Amino acid sequence: ERAHANIQKDGTYSVVPRMFGGTTTAAELRRIADVVDKYQIPTVKVTGGQRIDLLGVKKEDLRNVWQELGMPSGLAYAKGLRTVKTCVGQEFCRFGTQNSTQMGIELETMLASRL
Repeated sequence: ERAHANIQKDGTYSVVPRMFGGTTTAAELRRIADVVDKYQIPTVKVTGGQRIDLLGVKKEDLRNVWQELGMPSGLAYAKGLRTVKTCVGQEFCRFGTQNSTQMGIELETMLASRL
């Protein structure tokens, strides 16, 4: 937990960068892809919590992986706020009635800052 990573059964680690409201940018995705390539991270998985999990990170690479990602931890197994799941809301959905993505981002940002 101190390294913001979760040990896996093979002794490697899982790294989950926070993506508020399940949103990200092309620049963040490129950074994630570059880190995956550079550190030869074998598995990248989209989670049910609208995040990306980098599985198979070597312990000696953890500090550099986080530094190069430049993203906060998504606290994959925290005893606290993990993610606020959002739909695309009125911005994209024809049945949407409010900007639920923005509301989720605001809730997650507000509550994550209290951890």
